[in-house]
Amino acid sequence: MNEKLKELDGRLFSNVGANIKKVTKIVFWVETACSLIAAIIMLFIAMDWEDERLLIGTLSCLVAPVLFWLGSLAMYGFGELVDRVIKISEKN
Repeated sequence: MNEKLKELDGRLFSNVGANIKKVTKIVFWVETACSLIAAIIMLFIAMDWEDERLLIGTLSCLVAPVLFWLGSLAMYGFGELVDRVIKISEKN
């Protein structure tokens, strides 16, 4: 059992920078898809009522993906930084 945990630990943390970048991409697309679905639902609800949900839905369609992209840039950059630091430390 202990050997299996060591093997899992080795695979899980062996390529940290690439894992951070993969997770960042996945989280970005999931957040974007969810926000667009929620915004479309708000737009359909607002068509009947003509209230502030129309503005909120429109802004959500435009602003949320941009904000998610900016957050993803920071996390992806951190993953890239980890990759490069590992490469530098392997050279020395």
